[in-house]
Amino acid sequence: MHQTRRLAPLFVGAAVLLPPAFAAAQSTNEPIATFAYSAPAEKNYLRAILELESLSTISEVWYVIDVRQGGDPGYRWQMFQRKLSGTALGHDDNAFGTNFHGHGVGGNAYYLSARGNQLSIGESFGFAVAGALLWEYFGEISEVVSVNDLIVTPFSGITIGEPFTQLSAFFDRQPATFTTRLLGTAFGPIKSLNDAFDGRVLRRASTARDEWHRFTLGGSVQLAREELRQPQSSVIERSDVSLDLREQLARLRDYEGATEQSTWFDDGNLSDISLHIAAGSRGLGDLAFATHVVPFGYFQRSAHFDPSGLRGGGFVVGFEMGYRYLIHDYGDGLESTRDHSAFIQPAGARFEYRAALGGASLAARLDVAATYGGIHPIASRAYGDRSQLAPVIQHFDYYFGAGAQLESSLELRFAGLEADGSLVGRHFACVDEHVHLPISDAWQRFEFGLGASVLPSWTLRLFATDTLRTGRLGAARGSAHESATGIELHANL
Repeated sequence: MHQTRRLAPLFVGAAVLLPPAFAAAQSTNEPIATFAYSAPAEKNYLRAILELESLSTISEVWYVIDVRQGGDPGYRWQMFQRKLSGTALGHDDNAFGTNFHGHGVGGNAYYLSARGNQLSIGESFGFAVAGALLWEYFGEISEVVSVNDLIVTPFSGITIGEPFTQLSAFFDRQPATFTTRLLGTAFGPIKSLNDAFDGRVLRRASTARDEWHRFTLGGSVQLAREELRQPQSSVIERSDVSLDLREQLARLRDYEGATEQSTWFDDGNLSDISLHIAAGSRGLGDLAFATHVVPFGYFQRSAHFDPSGLRGGGFVVGFEMGYRYLIHDYGDGLESTRDHSAFIQPAGARFEYRAALGGASLAARLDVAATYGGIHPIASRAYGDRSQLAPVIQHFDYYFGAGAQLESSLELRFAGLEADGSLVGRHFACVDEHVHLPISDAWQRFEFGLGASVLPSWTLRLFATDTLRTGRLGAARGSAHESATGIELHANL
């Protein structure tokens, strides 16, 4: 005890006499905030509530005019009492577009209206949950409380809304040009309107050291061979052209630079958005839209320069959320051969590692997540008589499924050459209480590529993919196998 008392003044003195440079180094390692203004901006809870109520009112007016055709909205105490008691609760049988287009748009509107008033990620998600509850209990008053809508609406809000918020804020932090102003407003319209109304001035002081980004634009041509079994086997060979857009953001200082640091983050500091569209003689053959965000996590990096270049590495471990919308035609262009799915990843984990080895670099990533959404059963055509199926499958050819997904990728670069590989696996099982037969679906996809720089920002890449899609619907089985090779030209901007 006496020894501790003698040492205490030394600890106090050391804290007082810490070199200012050390204190500055500690503070500069903290990630910059999503929203940067010339003066502190307060959260506007009142306006967020008013905007939420306005969105709910607009939705209700649309419901009465369009869905109820201007007639009786169906307000009955008996139904509302069942909702309050929990007896009117279950999966609905609405169309795929209603559940995964309309409610996705609603969830994003709820989330972005709150985030645009400077509310945190957690608070904005709470507003999206509140919007979903208001709609289910007081909007669609004549219908049961939809379990799928209560899940999809708020989670699509955060998993799509936050990556777009981060993209908008990225442009808001860049030097003011016509392009950055336009893109900041386009990807964050509600926030931009609120900022203009409040007269806020953006602080455009971000540097390359403050945050890392990669914007990729690419196009490709591929030859593919598809074998579809439902249950008869058919083989199709085709060629497609595709367009790929992707953005990746890491708002972590010296994410790929020279530094010695470790820090926690909790402001959606990692995010990405991707869009893939492919078409051929049969029309649209493939569409894949995906978003990911890491709301909070831990970042550590130890790297330095030596005569050979940058050496060292760092990793991120974080909680991840995501969204995916998929359309792929495995058949001959008929509507019944089009595979369509939309699902959220409400909870997951990301681990990534980035290393610099002088003239070479390595990036590895692993994502594991729970999934929930609407899934088209690949065995649908093989089932036969559909009259006894649940209405949502019989009429709209999808079911509500839950499962898990694993994604991994590895990228190597050296002297203008690159090699990359990725693997995706996912599985869904039906969780709809109205369905009384086993339904499940799975995906396995592998891709490998080799590329070489042809211009400072452009890379020519050869690639090969192999995709296996399997599923069961009761006793019926279905599968689709696609193998493809192609050539791609992409630019990292």
